[in-house]
Amino acid sequence: GLVHRAIRCVEKRSIFGSATLCLLSIDKHSSYLRSLNIGDSGFMLIRQNKLIIRSHPQYHRGSSPFQLSSLPTTQSFTSNTTRLYHDKPSDGEYIEHNLEIGDLLLIASDGLFDNLYEDFIVQI
Repeated sequence: GLVHRAIRCVEKRSIFGSATLCLLSIDKHSSYLRSLNIGDSGFMLIRQNKLIIRSHPQYHRGSSPFQLSSLPTTQSFTSNTTRLYHDKPSDGEYIEHNLEIGDLLLIASDGLFDNLYEDFIVQI
């Protein structure tokens, strides 16, 4: 799919790095939401001031969030990075849900979710 194509494009260009992912798509005809979340970014679906759905942050040991990555494959790099995680799109959380008129989708990074309680966010 889309995420796999994006990863291949980045790898072809030898662009190195990693990132969490929160990808949402909405079918404009059926108002159907599909999401893929990897790591500690995420989303909330709020309806009539009530939390309906929240994606779940994903961590490896401690506070190391799941991430998609493109890393060098040279021997000197790989021999020094045996503890790196290699998360795949299939490791993410996939959610589907029907949307209704008036629903609010909030997409945010851990900067929001780590610093504000869910109830406070919903009240805003």
